[in-house]
Amino acid sequence: MEKTPVRKTKPVTHKASTRNPVDRSSIARNAALARWQREKTQPMPRKKTVRGKIAPELARFLEDYETSHGLTSGTEALEHAVRALQEKELAQAYRDYADDLAAHPDPWVDSDLPESLELIDAAAR
Repeated sequence: MEKTPVRKTKPVTHKASTRNPVDRSSIARNAALARWQREKTQPMPRKKTVRGKIAPELARFLEDYETSHGLTSGTEALEHAVRALQEKELAQAYRDYADDLAAHPDPWVDSDLPESLELIDAAAR
C-alpha cells in the first residue's frame, strides 16, 4: 500500500482590510457604553468603607461636630461634611455653567438657572 504524500500548505494570514478601516473612537465608545450598562445593572453597594488618617485638628472638629449636632457616630459627621462639600462643588459647577451660558447664549436653551442659583444661595445662608 502506497502512502499518499501529505501536501503542506502555507498558514493563512489575515491582513487588515483597507476597505473597512477600524474606527478606534467607536470601539472606545462601545466599550464605555458596555461598561456603563454593566455597572447600571449591578446593584450599587449601600456603603463604602473609607479608611485613612486626618490631621488632629480636623479629627477634633469632627468629634465636636458630632456631639453638637447630636449625631450617633463619626461616620455620620463625615457623611455630613462630604455631602456639604458635594453641594458646594455642584453649586459652583452650576455657577460656571450659568456664566458660560451668559457669555455664549444658546438660542435652543431657555434656562432659569440664574434664578435657581439665587434660591440655592439663599438656602445656604
